[in-house]
Amino acid sequence: MKTHIHQMLLALIISVAVAALENPWTISYQSFHTDGYFSALYSIDHLESEYMLSSYKNDYLDASAIFNSYIGNYQRGIQKFDLISYSTNIYDPNYEHNFLTKETEDFYPYPATEEIIQLTNNFRAVFINEAHHIPQHRALTMSLLKALYKKGFRYFAAETLNLFDEKELNNRKYPLKGTGFYSVEPVYADLIRQALKIGYTVISYEHKLPCNDNSTPLKCQNEREQGQARNLLKKTFQIDPQAKILVHAGYGHINEKGDEEWIPMARYFKRISGIDPLTIDQVTMTEHSHQKFENIIYTEIMKKYKTKEPIILKRNKDIWTGDMKDNYDVLVFNPRTSKTSRPNWLFSIANRVKKQFDKIHCEEFPCHVQAFIKSEMQDQSIPFDQFVIENSDDKNYFLSLDKSYKYLFKVNNIIKDFD
Repeated sequence: MKTHIHQMLLALIISVAVAALENPWTISYQSFHTDGYFSALYSIDHLESEYMLSSYKNDYLDASAIFNSYIGNYQRGIQKFDLISYSTNIYDPNYEHNFLTKETEDFYPYPATEEIIQLTNNFRAVFINEAHHIPQHRALTMSLLKALYKKGFRYFAAETLNLFDEKELNNRKYPLKGTGFYSVEPVYADLIRQALKIGYTVISYEHKLPCNDNSTPLKCQNEREQGQARNLLKKTFQIDPQAKILVHAGYGHINEKGDEEWIPMARYFKRISGIDPLTIDQVTMTEHSHQKFENIIYTEIMKKYKTKEPIILKRNKDIWTGDMKDNYDVLVFNPRTSKTSRPNWLFSIANRVKKQFDKIHCEEFPCHVQAFIKSEMQDQSIPFDQFVIENSDDKNYFLSLDKSYKYLFKVNNIIKDFD
């Protein structure tokens, strides 16, 4: 009898705790703006068991994935996101794709960066996407910046950017925490920093007007897509008819097809501008925490070629896009990354060097390590790189730093100067 009563009381306590939960996005961003990156993640991760039993489950997993990516826990971010319920429909073990037939056996891997640069000769607008919890996707866009600038591209647009910081950002030449939502992640911040350094005009284009019209399921989504497209056109081609633009967007916004009910930004942009964008998808063919979440074609290609760099598949001049040929012009296969320590792609970014961090500088664990550019240092600065050493048994980590700058470091929020 006592056991039964204890079980009932435990269930009641859990139900009350779950009912009292706040939206994890609200909690994490409040904590982020008051106490920083690591506190933001802890503010929701210590409630993981409660969130996983609540209606906030997917919101928690999404927020945790994003904040893990912010602090350099790239694999953990991918693991969290893969647990979101709508992420589990990617893999079908019985799926037979035309890639696996003899018809496409003669497609071979080519370096994505070089091939994309060549393709841009015939385009005035280049749209490339990302999964917001995978900073690796930002590295590919960064690799295109210099070459496209030489080809006359002068505008860089990023979905994350805040309209209210746009003018100051272009004058200041580096982002701050208030610059955008996802751009507080160090690789995204450096993507923006490098675009400004090269000479791009960096523009925001997000649709900010509220929408409360639920008359149709995708009414507000379509309004957002159309607003984004109009903003891009307004800030570029309408004021500079000879403009060339590079756009870094999220997920399906760059889809050129959509469906009967959904009109993505890229499709609407083409309709109102008459300009056909080169659309480059990175989301479909990217690694997950387990093969059961991956596109089966990605899994097979990685087994076959074991590439160390982003690739596309090509036969003569034909680029393989499979059954997505009407959606995107290019499908990029990003390489797998190391499951331990720090990923290779982080050190392959141009001008980056490795700087070993000795954990002797950590007085306690977990040890939070951040590197800031000295000339940018202020309360709202975004780290150039950061990571967590979980315990004293972990090996020493390497920072990925641009050799053009001088740095200050924070170790568990204490400023240190190792330069």
